[in-house]
Amino acid sequence: MVKVLASIGMLLTYTAAISAANTPRWADNGTKTAPIEVTDTMAYDSIKWSENLDAVTVVAKKPLVKSELDKMTYDVESDPEAQANSVLEMLRKVPMVTVDGQDNIMVNNSSSFKVYVNGKPNNMMSNNPSEVLKNMPANSVKKIEIITNPGPKYDAEGVGGIINIITTGKGMEGYSLTVGTNYNTQGRIGANMFGTVQSGKFTVSGRYSYTPIRDNRVFNTI
Repeated sequence: MVKVLASIGMLLTYTAAISAANTPRWADNGTKTAPIEVTDTMAYDSIKWSENLDAVTVVAKKPLVKSELDKMTYDVESDPEAQANSVLEMLRKVPMVTVDGQDNIMVNNSSSFKVYVNGKPNNMMSNNPSEVLKNMPANSVKKIEIITNPGPKYDAEGVGGIINIITTGKGMEGYSLTVGTNYNTQGRIGANMFGTVQSGKFTVSGRYSYTPIRDNRVFNTI
């Protein structure tokens, strides 16, 4: 007996190699993929196949969105697009968050929200979060949590929700510098840097990006 292990609710797919004898129903005589919903543990022989298959490979795909009782979590680190996008661009993919054409952010259909970094309020996000998140590379973020019903510990009474950004490092207190790569529409590879310096209520953030056909510098003081 071959057992397939997976997390609860995870969607598994199998890829089946089909022999020539099975071609009347699957004419391409190649491989097919079909979804299978499983529990924690399921037996291989409990799956009912409609064809006689020579071999079966079960592949687990980790979901990017995780829903919990009090929050929604987007796994930025597992999204390949995070390597080339800003945090603001990734927010467009996060459930319960809306970013319009002018980069205005809404959480749970409300423009009243707070932005936390690693579970704590962040001064540089309070005035113009869109501008800061636009200049923050997504590859510096592990996940984004959307807390739509914050409890007393968040001190967020009267707001539509909280965007809690979990970074891959120690966060944005003090100073930080992130270096990454970017790609333009012509497939050219460039480089970008994003840095912040925070001291009390004073914060300066800056971004530098370069591609072979364009040199773009953007500096923001908040």
